[in-house]
Amino acid sequence: MIGLGHKTYHEIDCSVPNPHLVAVGASHIGKRPQQQDAIYSCGHMLLPHNYETESAGNGIVSFVESCHFPGVFAIADGMGGHAYGDIASSLCIENLDKACRNLPRYSSVESVAAFVSMGIAEADKAIVEQACSNGGADMGTTLVALSVCDDGCRISSIGDSRCYLYANNELVCLTKDDTEAQRIADMGLAPGEEYTPLYSGDSLTRYVGQGRNGLVVKPREYSFDVDSALIMLCSDGLYKALRDDEIANVLSAGNSLAQTSTELVEQSISRDDADNSSVLLVQVRRS
Repeated sequence: MIGLGHKTYHEIDCSVPNPHLVAVGASHIGKRPQQQDAIYSCGHMLLPHNYETESAGNGIVSFVESCHFPGVFAIADGMGGHAYGDIASSLCIENLDKACRNLPRYSSVESVAAFVSMGIAEADKAIVEQACSNGGADMGTTLVALSVCDDGCRISSIGDSRCYLYANNELVCLTKDDTEAQRIADMGLAPGEEYTPLYSGDSLTRYVGQGRNGLVVKPREYSFDVDSALIMLCSDGLYKALRDDEIANVLSAGNSLAQTSTELVEQSISRDDADNSSVLLVQVRRS
């Protein structure tokens, strides 16, 4: 169990009948020529394979998934400044799926997170090999992955895609960006004020495909209140366009998860459509 600020989020109550996970997502390609975000939920890659066939009139692709514990959810964002960003993010999710396919029903969150870490390491190798076969082109992707089991959840992240917890009307970022801006801030060399959401100097210091003597990602463990917690995974196209308070306002409106995810992407694209924008909302249900 971990405390976030002054609040404590308790472990999942498994005494209720048939607790399960619901995941609802949305994505928009923006002005990018490619959809470089890849979304993984309940054992399925939801993007980019079905983008062309399932996008709505507003250009937003939406998804609804449901599964029992354990559940693995992820967003990978191919690096737009590198070649083949769409391939990198797809390779990342494909290797994550290979590692997490057919997880035992009663797996512990520690064991599931270990499979996620293994998938990330294999993805790193696969992307490096693919880059070499493409003449040494730079390839890479971010990844944020959520493992949810009966005994809690863990977050594994590399790059600057993020995971947020929304509970008790409070939005908390559970991840830390692997960026040059964050590194400078950690060293105390940056001004005291926070970076603005549209800050453009966030070059990545770590990413999947970097191939730096084997990639090791240590998951962070969290527990949360099953009745009030909503977990949000997103690519940087969303949170760089919307401030945390704007995201919280949408989450607090009381709409369905489908309406909420669509609204988040619509607002981010209307504010700044230079990048792909993707979100995945995950919640535990008791029914």
